[in-house]
Amino acid sequence: MAGELFMLVAGVRLTHVPYRGSSQALNDLVAGSIQVMFENLPTVPPLAREGRVRVLALTSAGRSESLPEAPTAAEAGLEGYVATAWFTIAAPASTPAPLLERLNADLRAALADPELRGRFAQGGATPIGGTVEEARRFFAAETAKWSHVISTAGIRVD
Repeated sequence: MAGELFMLVAGVRLTHVPYRGSSQALNDLVAGSIQVMFENLPTVPPLAREGRVRVLALTSAGRSESLPEAPTAAEAGLEGYVATAWFTIAAPASTPAPLLERLNADLRAALADPELRGRFAQGGATPIGGTVEEARRFFAAETAKWSHVISTAGIRVD
C-alpha cells in the first residue's frame, strides 16, 4: 500500500515483488536483488547503522528518534506523501461522551510519561495523543486516502 501511494504521488511505476514477510525481502534488499523496499521502522536502524541499507526517506510526516538523520519524504522532495502504520484505541459507538473524554484524558496522560515514550521509541514508534474529535478526523482522512489508493491502483483481495 505504501508503494502504491508512492507511485501515485511521485508519478512513477515500480514493480511490486510480493514476499511472505519482510525478512526475506530485507535479505534481498541487502543482497541487491531488489532496489527499493517500504519497510516498518523497527527493523531498519540496525541495518542502516551497519551500512547495509541506505534510508532514502521516512514515510512519516515527522522525523524519527531512532533514525534522526533520515529525512521525511517531504524533506526529500516528495510533498504529500505520508504512509504510516498507526494504532488507535476504540470504544463502542454507544459509549457516552463524558466517558470517552475521561478515557482520552487518561490515555494522553499515559502517553506523556517519558518511560512509556522511551519504550515506544525503542520500537521505532512515536506516540501521538489528541482529542477524541482529532482521532475521528484522522481516521476519516486515513480511510479516504487509502480508499483512493485501493480504488486507483485496482487493489483487490485474492
